[in-house]
Amino acid sequence: MSPKYLNLLFTLLFLLLAGCSSESGRVSGTHFQGKDCLHCHNVDLKEDSHLAFGATLFQEEPNEANYEDPEMFCNIPLFLQLKKIDSSIVYDSRNTNTTDDPGFNGDGNVFALLQKQAIPDGSYLVSIINKSGDTLLDSAATHTFNRSYDADKTDDDSNRYSCNACHRIDARQAPLSIPTTCRN
Repeated sequence: MSPKYLNLLFTLLFLLLAGCSSESGRVSGTHFQGKDCLHCHNVDLKEDSHLAFGATLFQEEPNEANYEDPEMFCNIPLFLQLKKIDSSIVYDSRNTNTTDDPGFNGDGNVFALLQKQAIPDGSYLVSIINKSGDTLLDSAATHTFNRSYDADKTDDDSNRYSCNACHRIDARQAPLSIPTTCRN
């Protein structure tokens, strides 16, 4: 292969890999909030960045015009709880995530790092909570977690690890949003 094509290939590869990160440490507005979190984290990034769960929480329901506006994202630390129908908690990301985790650099991120704890198989109600444990958003129906994330079947009903795969502007479910403020 000629040096010209190798240079082009290297440049394209660099741009592709750089698309999932930011040099500033503060990634709000450039971290693809509202997109399928696991598609980058569990396909393109190294294993210590793989997520067991990923979502974006907006402070109000976005539309095409403001979907990527940083003012639309909640900017407080957000955590995940999974509950059985009887409301008993089976997973709480406050037990594994710390506010030093890089995921908190992006506004609106709700995540659970796979290296810290996998999501147990089962059907659960999903809650997004703040660090005090106050519920900001509850699912109305159970979500099933029964196999690993599959980038080729992101909106499969048995693949609920990436909320944004189904909850987005151009999908069957609206983006996740709350009617009260979730900004500092």
